[in-house]
Amino acid sequence: MDNFKIPKSRVYILLDSQNCITRIEGEYTLPNDLTGWIFVDEGYGDKYNLAQSHYLEGGLYTIEGICRYKYENGACMLRSEDEIAADIKALP
Repeated sequence: MDNFKIPKSRVYILLDSQNCITRIEGEYTLPNDLTGWIFVDEGYGDKYNLAQSHYLEGGLYTIEGICRYKYENGACMLRSEDEIAADIKALP
């Protein structure tokens, strides 16, 4: 039992055409087919196992249903207030 190691949990994201993060999944909810998904991080604990509710601060979407995060330069980044406001303005 001394050689037992807990494996790291992985986090993957899906993007739209403008590199906004539309889905994020941690180890517990990873799909079987990761085609099109981007690996972003790995580690231990709920942040990595339950990424939907623990990885990105404040949640993935605004109350209006607008993506709050984008993937840029190899990192998940909060979108600017102007970017979010423009998407809200474009809602039908």
